[in-house]
Amino acid sequence: MRDKSKGLTGRVPPHDRVLEQATLGNVMGLGESGAGVLVDNLEQTDFYSADHRKVYAAIKILFDGNEPIDLISVVGALRKSGDLEDVGGAAYVTRLHEHDPIGTAGQLKKYCAQVRRFAMLREAVVLGTELYRRGFDEGTEPLAMIEDVQEKLYRLATRGESGGPVKLSDAIVAALPDIEESVKGDREIGLTTGFPTLDRILLGLRRGELIVLAGKTSKGKTSLAMDFIDNAILDGRAALIFSLEMTARELVARLLSKRSGVEIRIIRYMADRQEAYQQVIKATAAAEDDRFWIDDTGSLSVAQMRARAKAVQRKHGLDFIVVDYLQLVRAARPRENSEERTHQIVKDTKALAKELDVPVLILSQFNRAVEESREPGIKHLKGSGGIEQTADVVLLLHKPKEDRPETKLIVAKQRNGPLGHVRLIFRNKLTTFVEEVVTGRRESQKGEG
Repeated sequence: MRDKSKGLTGRVPPHDRVLEQATLGNVMGLGESGAGVLVDNLEQTDFYSADHRKVYAAIKILFDGNEPIDLISVVGALRKSGDLEDVGGAAYVTRLHEHDPIGTAGQLKKYCAQVRRFAMLREAVVLGTELYRRGFDEGTEPLAMIEDVQEKLYRLATRGESGGPVKLSDAIVAALPDIEESVKGDREIGLTTGFPTLDRILLGLRRGELIVLAGKTSKGKTSLAMDFIDNAILDGRAALIFSLEMTARELVARLLSKRSGVEIRIIRYMADRQEAYQQVIKATAAAEDDRFWIDDTGSLSVAQMRARAKAVQRKHGLDFIVVDYLQLVRAARPRENSEERTHQIVKDTKALAKELDVPVLILSQFNRAVEESREPGIKHLKGSGGIEQTADVVLLLHKPKEDRPETKLIVAKQRNGPLGHVRLIFRNKLTTFVEEVVTGRRESQKGEG
């Protein structure tokens, strides 16, 4: 069978046979500790030579079975699997052992890194060849092909990038900035939302966390998300929204309405309203230096959002991402089960938050069963099982009376803190929320519309 990694040129794929020999020899010299380094850093397919892959497999079988690992045991394992003669017999395994009989774990890690480097080059050749061949197939859907290759490239680039045990002292050093920030008392640990009660409950929107904001259709989810964004960018933070439903023009109109105090309907039609126009122009000028990016592409997968968010982060920095909304995100692979599809999207979005180390807010709709309940719960989210399992925070937007501005924001889940609720007032004419002011028994700030 032809080696796929030879690509279209027929050239021998990148590899270093002597390096592979030294790696396996070092493992046998170090014994169990060496096998641990090997298994933690490399997979069987990272070795180019078929005989070295079989030696790796024999070592792993011994390691998994807590068996001694040395020249004799490796030969025995190869004999038992029927692969001894295929690798060149006991004589060849002995030569491997002699390649680096007195190595160190540090040296072995360096060997493993180089073996992995060659493996990545071969995998890149395979992906390039796949892209080339599929490009000549007229039946190929270009976006699906590019997205598939992007996902494979991402997995190739990030395999083994992070993870593994961290020493307590190192973890403490990483956690200290957050602890010191909280000691100051004048700043929340996470990104503030602009709603004091919510910030007290959540301690802000924290880096690496996935926050789900759910509500009925056209009941203020996007408005509240824009309030969060506006507070972030006025605080000098950088924000990005993937608006899969509304256009950039619509979002800008909402932001300018809030900042200028000019009603949204007037912004859409400003004939003979010079004073209102000047207010909007003033708000526009003030927003020129805001670090806010809007991507209103109609249908994106998480992989595409990851690539675009990373580009913004690399060029400008990034502190906050909003996805509006979950049910419009394109699944990487078509799935018959909508619950399965939702769970995969939520898991991928959570991975995005962790990778970019920013809070990600994703909006979601309720299912139809919410109409039969007095107050929504997590069970009313579309795909609730996957969301409840993966999300760090779940916020539910609820209007007890449809014809009133009073709105209840319920903190239905918080992985690292208490639950609760916040009373809000929706200013319909400006498409923005404010927190309800309570004095005495109960006195709410008057809302509009």
